[in-house]
Amino acid sequence: MAAAMRRWAELQRWPRPDITAEAVAEWEEGLRPLDPPTLRLLWLALEVSGWDVPAPLDTWSLFRPSRPAANQGQRRRDLVRSLAALGAPAGLDPEQLNEALEETLKVDGALVEGLVFVARRFPREWGQHPPQVLRQQVHAHLQVIQALLDGLMPGDARRELESAAATAATLAGLISLLVDLYEDSAAYLRMGARLAESAGDAEVQALALMFASYLSSAIEPDAQFPDPALANAQIEAAVRLVSPGAAPIARAWVLLRAAQEHAWAGDELAAYRLLDEAERLSSIGQVPADGLMSPWTADTPMTFQGEVAAMCGRHHQAIGLFEAGLAGLGPDQVARRPRALSDLAAAHARQGNVDHACDLLAVACELARRAGLSDRIPRIVAVRDRYLAAHAAEPAVRRLDELVVTS
Repeated sequence: MAAAMRRWAELQRWPRPDITAEAVAEWEEGLRPLDPPTLRLLWLALEVSGWDVPAPLDTWSLFRPSRPAANQGQRRRDLVRSLAALGAPAGLDPEQLNEALEETLKVDGALVEGLVFVARRFPREWGQHPPQVLRQQVHAHLQVIQALLDGLMPGDARRELESAAATAATLAGLISLLVDLYEDSAAYLRMGARLAESAGDAEVQALALMFASYLSSAIEPDAQFPDPALANAQIEAAVRLVSPGAAPIARAWVLLRAAQEHAWAGDELAAYRLLDEAERLSSIGQVPADGLMSPWTADTPMTFQGEVAAMCGRHHQAIGLFEAGLAGLGPDQVARRPRALSDLAAAHARQGNVDHACDLLAVACELARRAGLSDRIPRIVAVRDRYLAAHAAEPAVRRLDELVVTS
C-alpha cells in the first residue's frame, strides 16, 4: 500500500518518501491522522472512483499481487502460502496453484473451468454465512484469478477468467455495500465493471453499475455522499447494457432498481410502470443455477415494491410487502434479516407507528449482535435518525437509543 501511494505521488510530481509501511500501520491503528493530500493518494491507490485518473496509466490495484522483476518465484510462493492460510478458497492444491502461476504461456483448461465454477457458485451462499466470512473467501478467490490474469493465455481463457473475476469482484462489492463498507464497495464494483467490460459480459457489467448506484443514491438512509445525478447515470448505463438481449431476470433487477429512483424523485407513474415491466420479465425469465442472479427468488421483487410503495406514501401497502418478504427468508438467511427488519421498521415509522418501529429496530439490533454482524448497527441508527428523530423524547425511542449504545 505504501509503495502504491508513493508511486501515485511520483506520478503527480510531488514525491512522498515519508509514506512507509510503518506510516500505513499507524493510520490503521489511528495513531496518525490522514491529511487531505495523503487521503487523496490513498483513494487513488485503492482505485476508488471520484478522483481524476490519467487514462493512459496502468493503475495499481489493491487486489492484484505485485510483480517485481526480481525474486518472482519467492513472491509466488508467498502468495500460495497466503491463499492456503485462507483455506484454499478455490479448492486447489497449493502445489497445483504454484505450478499454474509459474506457467506464464499456458493456462490449463481444467484450472480455468474450476475457477469459473467457484466464482459463479459464491452468490448462492449470500445470506447463509456472516458477510465478513463470505467476503474474505470471495476476495481470496479474486486474488487467485488476478494472479493468473497477469500471465499470457489464449483469448477465450482470458475472457472466461475476466468474467469470473468480474463476478467475484461485483459480489464482494455488493456484500461490502450491504454491510456499509462504502469505500471497499466502490473499489470492488469499479473493478467488477471494468473486468466485465473487458470480458464482454454485459450482464455482470450492468449489475456492477446498478449496485454502484446505491453508493450515490439519496434513498439510502445512511448515504455518505448522495449524488442522485450520478446514481441515475449509472442506472441508465445499466439499462442500456441489459436491453433488449440480456436475460429477463437481469433486466428485471435493473428495472426494479430504476423504479426506486423514480419513486424517490416523486415520479410515481414511471416507478409503477417499471415495476410492472419488471414483474412481466421475472415471470418469463428462468433463474440461473449460479452467477450473480442465482439468489433471485419469487420474493425478491417484494423489497423493491415495498420501498417504492413507501416512497410514494402507500405505507400500508409497503408494510404488507415488507412483511411478506421477511416471512420468505428461510432460517439459513440470518445475515439478511437485520436489513429486512430495518426496512419494515422504516415503513412503520413513516406511518406513525413509533413504538412498533422501535421494537423492530431493537430486534434487528439484537439479531445483528448475536450473528456477529455489528457492522449492521450503523444502518439501524441511520433508519432511527431519518424516521424517528422527531420522536426522540418518547420512551420507545429512548430505550432503542440505550440498546444501540450498548451494542
